[in-house]
Amino acid sequence: MKIIAACLVFLSAFFVRAAGAEIFAPPADTNAFHIFLLMGQSNMVGRDTNGLASQADNPRILALNADGKWVVAKDPLHFQEGRIPPGVGPGISFAGEMLKAGTNVTIGLVPCAVGGTPLRRWVKGGDLYEKTLRRARLAAQSGVIKGVLWHQGESDSDKQQNAETYEARLARMLMDLRQDLGAPDLPIVVGQLGNFLMPEKHPYADMVRAAIKNIPVVVPHTGYADSAGLGDKGDQLHFSAAAQKEMGVRYAKAMQDLLGEPVVPAAHIARFAGDRAAAISYAFDDGLRDQFTLAVPMLNEAGFKGTFFVVPGRTAETPEAAAAKQFEPKVMGSISWPELKTMAAQGHEIASHTWSHRNLAKITAAEADAELSKSFDAIKARMGKPPLTLAFPYNQSTPEVRSNALKYYVAFRAYQVGTGSNTTTASLNKWADKLVKEQKWGILMTHGITNGYAAMSDPEVLRGHLKYVKGRTGDIWVDTFANIARYERERGDATLKLTREAGGVTCVISSSLDAQLYNVPLTVVIDAPGVTLARAKRAGRELPVRVGHGTICVEAAPDTQPITITFGDQQLKRK
Repeated sequence: MKIIAACLVFLSAFFVRAAGAEIFAPPADTNAFHIFLLMGQSNMVGRDTNGLASQADNPRILALNADGKWVVAKDPLHFQEGRIPPGVGPGISFAGEMLKAGTNVTIGLVPCAVGGTPLRRWVKGGDLYEKTLRRARLAAQSGVIKGVLWHQGESDSDKQQNAETYEARLARMLMDLRQDLGAPDLPIVVGQLGNFLMPEKHPYADMVRAAIKNIPVVVPHTGYADSAGLGDKGDQLHFSAAAQKEMGVRYAKAMQDLLGEPVVPAAHIARFAGDRAAAISYAFDDGLRDQFTLAVPMLNEAGFKGTFFVVPGRTAETPEAAAAKQFEPKVMGSISWPELKTMAAQGHEIASHTWSHRNLAKITAAEADAELSKSFDAIKARMGKPPLTLAFPYNQSTPEVRSNALKYYVAFRAYQVGTGSNTTTASLNKWADKLVKEQKWGILMTHGITNGYAAMSDPEVLRGHLKYVKGRTGDIWVDTFANIARYERERGDATLKLTREAGGVTCVISSSLDAQLYNVPLTVVIDAPGVTLARAKRAGRELPVRVGHGTICVEAAPDTQPITITFGDQQLKRK
């Protein structure tokens, strides 16, 4: 009798009777109650009713019922919505497989799926997305949400547009879900559609299948449960009960793999430095005098560095000679070599406009090569370092000339926007705004400021524009033509690898390019929702770091040395 009494006391700690329904209280230790969300459409719900009557209770597998109460889980887990009754889904076999790990935990399943529903109802703002959030937050009061199972896509395989956009929409939804649940590394497993779908009703099923299979590639810390070899219940739409049980096992295997791995946050190299939306290079051609006397002070005032394409064969030797020739017809080279060295010391780029400004498209290959090589050698000798970039005179070249130019220079200017007497501050500002909108790199080609070829109507046109762009430095990266060109080349060549370490990540940016030449820092953007403080070091030296908007941005050039990034907060750690 004492044993029976003890058992009754034990059971009373778990069972509560409310309105005739048997409610089962989850463990008091919330860390021992592992909760999983079941999301999607009918193949997450389950449609085969075979075997429903022969189920055995397992008090370590609970389900959140329609009233928000925990009950012992039994199929059908989902509630009937519409005329088709729910059946056996993958949830219970998934939970049973998860319990085989032997840990002393209880599994809580939160049924959220609804049959026949398209993805648009599941994305952020959709009715089913918001309903799932409410149920998830209610469930989380009793335990820890450990993961999500997703099975949907049949309803998006009937129209081409839905199928073509499925991957991007699903990826966005999964990331939104993590953010809204405050769990940036929440494991998610996506299940594959059955191979038995009728092509007449689901003509774009293969497109959706490919999207689902690729989700672990585009969304970090997601897994994939294949449906290969699993049959339908006879309707060429829904898995059989036996197939659902096997699908649950496959979901569990993928989930266990995710739970057993350290979380590596998503990372990429930004399109432009500082993860800005656009970039601008201010280029000045022909070495005209007021570029030195007017433009350089304006650039310095704004904190910007310009690129000055000079013609060595016409460049003055002294400041006096430069000043004397500035008003000559078709003048070039009225900035002297000593003044060019001063500009270079201030961080401005001194680049090549060929030796004597001949049209390279209209001379022999040998003559064109001489124009390139003599200019390269002269600037190297005068500046103490070789020029990195080139602008073709008259913006004219041939494929052969462009190929030959890359023997000497890392890049040449192939596109630009020019200035002239009709240029206004408003027109330049509008151009900058368009670059931001289109996320592009723009190059402004200027000759005269107040005097010479294509001079502006007023030097304040340029000053006003530079002031405007200075106010948009959060959106626009302004740098020399050489720096932005090298950044682009490095970004295209670099390989980024992250590994998770205690308290942070280790990052290696590898590249096949010459590290002595291609050494412009790249911006590595690491997803880090919730992190507010971070530090980065390479070989004991601190690297620039910016934290905000859910990311960590680290500035570092490609190198074999690893970068150690530590977080001031530990939100990315697995709970």
